[in-house]
Formats: sequence, C-alpha cells, structure tokens
Amino acid sequence: MQKKLLLVLLVLSVFCLVTKAQTPDDFLKKLSIEKGFSGAVLIAKNKNILLNRGYGWANRKNKLKVNNNTKFYIASITKQFTASAILKLQEQGKLSIADSITKFFKDVPPDKQAITIHHLLSHTAGLAQNYAADGIENRDAAIKSILTQSLKNPVGEKFGYTNDDYNLLAAIVEIVSGQTYEKFLRKNLLIPARMLETGFWKEKAQIAGTKEKITIKPDWGFRGATGMFSTVGDLYKWQQSLFTDKILTKASREKLLAPNNETSRGKHAYGWFISKSANGLNTFWTAGYEDFGHNGMIKVYSDGTVIIVLTNSGDIDEKPARDVVIEGLEPLIWTK
Repeated sequence: MQKKLLLVLLVLSVFCLVTKAQTPDDFLKKLSIEKGFSGAVLIAKNKNILLNRGYGWANRKNKLKVNNNTKFYIASITKQFTASAILKLQEQGKLSIADSITKFFKDVPPDKQAITIHHLLSHTAGLAQNYAADGIENRDAAIKSILTQSLKNPVGEKFGYTNDDYNLLAAIVEIVSGQTYEKFLRKNLLIPARMLETGFWKEKAQIAGTKEKITIKPDWGFRGATGMFSTVGDLYKWQQSLFTDKILTKASREKLLAPNNETSRGKHAYGWFISKSANGLNTFWTAGYEDFGHNGMIKVYSDGTVIIVLTNSGDIDEKPARDVVIEGLEPLIWTK
C-alpha cells in the first residue's frame, strides 16, 4: 500500500512538472530559477498582448528585479532603426538609396567609390567586420577609419555582415539631415511610434545591470549599428507602427522588408531577416547581442504572433539567452 502511494505521488509530481512547463509564463519562471534567466518578454497575437512581464534580476546586488518597463541595450536591433531612418530621408527627397557614398563623404578611396547606400543597407559593400569606428568620438575620424580599411570582398559581390556599414549610414543620416543621428531618429521614428522609454548610448538612463562595467562616452562604434536601449513595450509599439503606415509609406516599408541576400540564418532585408519558424510559419526577425551581456530579439510571425525578448543574461547553455527563450516558447505557444 505504501509503495502504491509513493508511486502515485511520484506520477503526480512528474505530471506537475510537465504541466508547469506548458505555459509560457511557467517556462520562463523555470528558466529563471534553473538557468538564471533575467529579462523581459512580451507575447502578442493579432494586437492582443498575451504576456508582458519580467523575470530575474535587473541588478542582483541592489535587489532590483526585472519588470516589463526595464530598459536593456538592444545591440544590432538598432540597425533596422537606422535603415528606417535612411528610407525616411529618401521619402523626404534628401537622398536615394542608389546614391554613391562619394555624394556624402570626402576623399573616398578609389576601391570604395562604387559603394552605394543600398550596399551599406544590405551588407554588400565589401567591408569586413573590423569595428573600425569603436572608441572614436569624432564623426569624420570614424568615417576615415572605416574607409581606410581594406575591402574583404569586391563591392556588391556578396553578403558580409558588419557594423561598419551601419556606422557609415548613421553618418549619412547626420550629414543629410543636418541633425544628430539621435535627434533625427527621435523626431521621425521614436516619437511618431510613441516610444518614450527608448534612447541612445551616452544618454542617462537606468539600464539593467550587466556582467561587465560599461564606460558610457560618445563613441561612433555605438551609433547606427548598435547603441540603443529600449523596453519590450516600446519595441512592440515600434513593430506595430512599422508594420503599418505610421512610420514609413507602404513602398518604403516593402523596400525595408524585401529580401536581398541568402545567409546562413535566412534571407537578409534591411536590418531584418526573413526565415521560417520551427513550425513552418514565415517570420521577420531582428536580433542583437552585446558582449557585455545584453541581447534581444523581435520576431514577427505570419499568423499575427509577435515575440519580443530583451535580456542581460548573456548566454544560457552556450546559446544567446534570447534564442533559448524563443526556442522554448514556440512549441508552447502553438500547442496550446
């Protein structure tokens, strides 16, 4: 009798563990407890928010927990904001994505004079991932540092992901608009999308703690390609605005999201990737990863589902924490 009772209790405990992992919230709680996940997650479908909360610690030392308003650096998710800014300038008649960079920069080396804005947006300019602008405070010095680097590939020949492309695009935004990169984006993108909790490198804000101490100072390596911070709520406002006509015209939005190149992770658009999810849905996604612990992803599915993850957890089981979260959530969302 006692053995039967123990067997029943064992079965019930296993059942509880299994059923607990079948809701997104329980999965994320378990990931936080067992793997140390700290971050914020928003799940929505057809404009209805299904989950929007934080897990773990924004700052463990100060006992500050993550909530749905916690700010994280969004790393390369910044790139699609920069791409949108360029397309906004094209709408305003101030540039064309077919323009050569010689229209904006002085003394462009001969081997780079064929580079166009489109090449920078699509990572086909031939530049290597040299982080050539990192640590440089002056815009002209940053441009020169990037353009004096040797090309990895001939211009227009193949896809080659590099921050240097988008640092140059940020410089073009400033030169063409006559405003700082940050001011132009805030006025033309962030405010129209009602993104009041989003900002830029060197701006004062309470950001989730990181694994390393960050020295905040002006740095062209953190302008255009990376360097923005946001919340899951603000990024959802952005996605909802961007995928309608609130930010860009239909023609510009279609150009932003049009596939250009095949990559190992799907087709690349301007700051976005296009691929299929594990359950076969078409997806648009953009992601970022900083080596000081912050990483995130916006993933938009063809059935109207949106998942947004921001975290300061770095890696979990040798994968970016954002990927672990997305991979864990997908089978739960579509088996409910």
